Amino acid sequence: MGRLSLRILWTLLLLTVACGSSLAFQTEDGRRRTYRVHEPVGWNGSDPLPVVLVFHGGGGNAKNIQEHLDMDETANAHGFLAVYPQGIARKFLGLEFGAWNGEFCCGAAMEEGVDDVAYVDQLLDVLVEHYPIDEERIYATGISNGALMTQKLACELSDRIAAIAPVAGPGVPPSCEPERPVPVLLIHGTADPLVFYEGGEVCGGGFGEMLDPLLPGEQESMRFPCAAVVDQQAFWAEANGCEAAYEVTLEQGQATCGEFSECSGGRTVALCSIEDGGHTWPGSESNCNTERARCANYQETVGPISQDLDANEAIWAFFQRFGGPSEELEGR
Repeated sequence: MGRLSLRILWTLLLLTVACGSSLAFQTEDGRRRTYRVHEPVGWNGSDPLPVVLVFHGGGGNAKNIQEHLDMDETANAHGFLAVYPQGIARKFLGLEFGAWNGEFCCGAAMEEGVDDVAYVDQLLDVLVEHYPIDEERIYATGISNGALMTQKLACELSDRIAAIAPVAGPGVPPSCEPERPVPVLLIHGTADPLVFYEGGEVCGGGFGEMLDPLLPGEQESMRFPCAAVVDQQAFWAEANGCEAAYEVTLEQGQATCGEFSECSGGRTVALCSIEDGGHTWPGSESNCNTERARCANYQETVGPISQDLDANEAIWAFFQRFGGPSEELEGR
């Protein structure tokens, strides 16, 4: 029996929640893992669907990032399946504070040695079983600890992930050895107060500081060293065999974007730097009530949200240029 058949034997559970649906399955390590899915409006139920995996940051959860980013609307506009995986979560006062194991961070996922790559690999098998997925067009994006997770997928699941777009990511997993070139779009604010643009030894910790009364003793587990954005860019440029120099392609208000060309297999490595941007998703809107002290504290902790780049549109425009491992040229 093949890998897909074996894995789909695991029990699938459908849960109904007030704001949509959350799906769950049991992973091979015995954990019950959940995720959320949005089907694009107008999809006829049979045409092949590209997939965009959207990873929440450390301390977040799938429901909140689905509500915050408006990626569902982007999926409706461009016809892809938006999927929101859920990290290993600790619960306090009914709230979930999830995290991903990115080797050098974060939280319970790292401490327990959770194999999040295996979870995503199995999740993709589940999606293939239930949707007509275009397996050459599976992409991943996320913020902060979720951005680190996208880079881990590019390192270890490059046979399935066609391209990634980490936003405010802290670095590349130390063990990273991708088997094929993976296109990468980095997006990062130059004034990020949590994951420093220039890197640092003590990064993160934002949710621990903001929610200290709810997360006693959690602050230190959410701190980690972070790599300079230029070093992350250089790593992927070398991994992708890029030969030409970096060239600026867009200057728009706070946003400056550019990329390397002449990379292996028609891939590329791009970077959008947001001048004075915070630890935030450009183009998004705050989804909390700033009159509440906790929300005001959150806004102060993460910094400003730039509106000079629509990250959703920029990420999708980047993704749709690239197919999967069997496609060696740009253009879709």
